[in-house]
Amino acid sequence: MSDSKKTLNSSVLDFGFGTDLWTKFRNTTFLQNQFRPYLLRWVAYSAEHHVLKFQRMCGVLPVKHSSSQHKHKHTQCIELWQLTTAPMAARILSFIISTVFGFSSMLGTEEFGTLIFSFVIWNVDMALGRKSLCIYVLLNYVGSFGKDCMQLPRPNLCCRDVTVVEHTYTAEHGFPSTHAMSVIGEFSTLIYFLATSPDFDLSTETIFYFCLVTFFLIILTCLSRMYRGVHSIPDLVGGITFSIVILCFYLPFANQIDNFFVNESSLLTSTYFWIMLLLVFPSIERHCTLTFSECACLVGVAHGLVFGSALVSKNYFSSFSFFNTYKSISFELSNQPTIPTSEWLKFAFFRYLLGLFLFIFTKIIGKTIVQYILSQVLPKSETLSSNRYLYQIPRCFLTYTLMGIAGSTFIPCILNYLVIAMSEN
Repeated sequence: MSDSKKTLNSSVLDFGFGTDLWTKFRNTTFLQNQFRPYLLRWVAYSAEHHVLKFQRMCGVLPVKHSSSQHKHKHTQCIELWQLTTAPMAARILSFIISTVFGFSSMLGTEEFGTLIFSFVIWNVDMALGRKSLCIYVLLNYVGSFGKDCMQLPRPNLCCRDVTVVEHTYTAEHGFPSTHAMSVIGEFSTLIYFLATSPDFDLSTETIFYFCLVTFFLIILTCLSRMYRGVHSIPDLVGGITFSIVILCFYLPFANQIDNFFVNESSLLTSTYFWIMLLLVFPSIERHCTLTFSECACLVGVAHGLVFGSALVSKNYFSSFSFFNTYKSISFELSNQPTIPTSEWLKFAFFRYLLGLFLFIFTKIIGKTIVQYILSQVLPKSETLSSNRYLYQIPRCFLTYTLMGIAGSTFIPCILNYLVIAMSEN
């Protein structure tokens, strides 16, 4: 065994804080010892034989540097359409591939998830958006949990010839692909609830078309992650597998779980649940990783949305006439494939833009308030706030909780109060 392998194994074995099995599990030692060696070999093989070949086939080329200053940096790249010496037909094809993969990669981002779920919540159906968003957050939580547990490298760290087109997520670990899990969570759950809900009577043909488009988008997103050099085959297979398993077990009980948290349980039950998820998240000596911060933001939004819906459901705002306008404008879907009317689209788009403005305004105000409170409550530290576990995680969770509450209570009421919603008449 080489010295580097000995050092790696030693660091992994010494990672836990104690001998308790649960402590080892939370600090990733248990899972790393069981699965990481096998997955690491698979990732390295896939990076060299799958990701690299796919990139070259699609026209992603490395930029060679003669200077030794680039020895330890990521290999820079250039896409074929950027080369003026390449044939015009090849440049056009490369540009189309780059544009398609750039768009499909965007579908798995948190920003796109926020846009699509906020539109559904404010313009289609609150319960539909809430249930879909909670499953979406759960999938991302499992994916983030897996990243910080297994700590598997990106393809470019396993094969130096793999070039990174997208550097946004290179600070995170690779396995599993949360982009693949996000796309599955976004579209699959919406289709499932639209197909099974009595409020939306979709025809079999419409559901089939929706499923076909969803399958196509999932494939494109997976290929785009390889094209951009940030995921290998094991990452994508892991993300898809986790998503299918979770959806198969969760979706049949999704309505009952949503009804329990919103209508039947006490108001703080959902708060205990979401905080528990953050507490059991794998940690590295309580260091705040980028994955953990993003996970805390998503968990905060889901918590705020469920908490706000429970407030309305339990009539905590019944004494305020302002909340009598609490509703969403619904697009009636018939048995045949239909297109939303121009009037519905006009009001929905106007509501949506104003809702996003209010949502961003809530984030700015909420972030300022939460930062001030935490700076007063928490003890002073020389550690940067962005790297400080006791500061960054509560800040993300509380800020996005306020956003979720606003998105499920005040914002829908403001939109209807200002007569932006379509008249039922």
